[in-house]
Amino acid sequence: MSLSLPFRMQYFRMARRAVQEGRLAWLASTAAKTVAVPLSHRLGRPLAGPLMANLVPTYRCNNACFMCDLPKPWLYEARGDRESTTEELKAIIDDMAEIGVVGLSLAGGEPTVRSDCFELIAHGRSRGLFVHLNTNGYNLLANPGRIDELLDAGAESMNFSLDGARAETHNTIRKATYGFERIEKATEQILAKRAKGKPTVTYTFVIGPDNCGEVPEFVELARARGINSVSFNPLAGCYEGANPTAADALERMDAAVAWLREEKSRMPDPEFIDNSDAFLALFPNAFRAKPSPLRCFVGYHNLVVDAYGNVFPCTIHYERGQSIGNVREQPLTELWRSAEYQKRREELTECTDCYWNCHTEINLLYQGPRTATA
Repeated sequence: MSLSLPFRMQYFRMARRAVQEGRLAWLASTAAKTVAVPLSHRLGRPLAGPLMANLVPTYRCNNACFMCDLPKPWLYEARGDRESTTEELKAIIDDMAEIGVVGLSLAGGEPTVRSDCFELIAHGRSRGLFVHLNTNGYNLLANPGRIDELLDAGAESMNFSLDGARAETHNTIRKATYGFERIEKATEQILAKRAKGKPTVTYTFVIGPDNCGEVPEFVELARARGINSVSFNPLAGCYEGANPTAADALERMDAAVAWLREEKSRMPDPEFIDNSDAFLALFPNAFRAKPSPLRCFVGYHNLVVDAYGNVFPCTIHYERGQSIGNVREQPLTELWRSAEYQKRREELTECTDCYWNCHTEINLLYQGPRTATA
């Protein structure tokens, strides 16, 4: 049986790279901020900036995933709002660095539909942030130099959303003609051209009734392509329009998760499955839309700023449009320490609504034994 660390492997890879590159001060600072999260809750104020910030430069997307709850761009356009300019987004990144953010994740929508996506990545890197890109891969082959632009920008890591081991499955779920094929070609070019293993490449897979039977095949496909890791999320039954999943489908989804947990435990390279076992153990609850058993500290370790300057404490709040404020009206450096933000943090401590991996994996670090397993 292989060694399986009790946390997300991405954290281990980040720490290892910091040691390899001699960034020990950064590593110590990040560890201190991680420890400060529950203490901040006890004291009723943030002792440091968030570990992770999500920048959503656009809600536009060239896929149409059935489970996506994100706001639609036309709603903003109809009321005369506009996406932030490149310089406005850079200023937001500057403020994120100012309040002490460790990692910056560009998400969406699909961030690469903006022509300045790679410029924003480069700006985040210039401010000393660990920058990560989430993409469906659809635009990375738009022109011959697009992959080179991505690599030159200097992102530390990136995720491709790939929801099947077969083209038909992924392309149907994402409503993306040739989406599967484009990810394959983009992966091949990135792995061939990247230097010193940057960016690391992860395939992310949302386990649901239509693709759960392909999980073992997906893991083998990803390994054969030579990427760094695979990561899984549960199709949680809380998206708009969701219906209860049939009992036979739930059994198949549970079986896929059981296979993953067993496979991870016996792998010679447990880093390849990025998820912690504790997170995988929660998937059956998520499939059934059961409340999360975890105490949530997301208000202290995460924040989200969208394309229109709206600030949210977590991913589920930006899906629901429940913003705390707007950086066009009040600087992020003030909002982060405002009374309104602190009020929302305290309310979120009791929130049990989501199983987002970026929130749940960090929350698991602060839980007692009773919540570490399903």
